Amino acid sequence: MTVQPVAVYESQAPKRRPEPPVDRWNRYRIPDPVTSKERSWTRVSTWARAVADEFNLQQWAERHVALGLALRGDLLLHVAALAALDQENLENKKKLQELCEQAKNYAKAKFGANVGSGLHGFTEALDSGRKVEYIPEPWDKDIAAYQQAMQTVDVSKNYIETIGTLHAWGVAGKMDRLVRFKQGRLPMIGDLKTSAKIEYSWTEIAIQLALYAHFDTTYDPIEQEHRPMLKVDQERALVIHLPAGQARCQLYVIDIRAGWEMAQICKTVRHWRSRKDLATLLVEKKG
Repeated sequence: MTVQPVAVYESQAPKRRPEPPVDRWNRYRIPDPVTSKERSWTRVSTWARAVADEFNLQQWAERHVALGLALRGDLLLHVAALAALDQENLENKKKLQELCEQAKNYAKAKFGANVGSGLHGFTEALDSGRKVEYIPEPWDKDIAAYQQAMQTVDVSKNYIETIGTLHAWGVAGKMDRLVRFKQGRLPMIGDLKTSAKIEYSWTEIAIQLALYAHFDTTYDPIEQEHRPMLKVDQERALVIHLPAGQARCQLYVIDIRAGWEMAQICKTVRHWRSRKDLATLLVEKKG
């Protein structure tokens, strides 16, 4: 590739980058930086989940489905009707899954995600240098806490919500930020988290940020071209924890050297799960 890396720090706010297309499994469909042929890329988050403990997440989802059904008699009636029909029918299975999603959302399962998306949008606008005239209450206190916590951190305007790829592994993902402490040397991967609790997610987060730090290229959906990834710190990354509605923001330095070690174990796990040669059917001879 002959395209040079984008400068780390610029004074002008960058253009908003569109989302690239995705396939039916929500994987990015972007060109291969070597062959230029469009292909699907495994998401960084999917890769990290290969060794993630999702027990608490599953329990949370089940509770919200139960609450939603208790609060919505119409959904409960529809579920009961499906139970009386052929439960192996593919269309009935799909409908039952849709009803579970509706129940979960009615129990405000999406509330935190929606608020988190809003906070991500405001912080992105501020870090990009755009003028923000109004932030609704009480989220304005969250944004004020974010600005206070980030006073010692420089944020690259050209590496906000940036898509990158790790070619050898077929992995792609979107980096929240590229940051640098004002007394630091190498830029670091920065990641904004808005969930109330993150103590159960550190292993997964370390893997994700390690993959970002080892990206080969970044991808520009506007120009539809790859650029070499800048050299970043591959031992440490920064997590910015902004729990929605709590008017506080904390910074954590994450050991992504350990995360990279586990990312390679994820590769082994994914290969193991894809094996189709572990069992052989024995057929009895007739006569």
